[in-house]
Amino acid sequence: TVAARAYRTLDMFVPLVWICLIGLALNWLIGTLQRVLDRSG
Repeated sequence: TVAARAYRTLDMFVPLVWICLIGLALNWLIGTLQRVLDRSG
């Protein structure tokens, strides 16, 4: 059915979204840490 196909597509898509979000969060964390270290150093 269309619903099953949509669900399967979503099931594949959700991990990609999570990976992107985690990547952005890590990127922001590293940037913030570097800024803090630069300020203290």
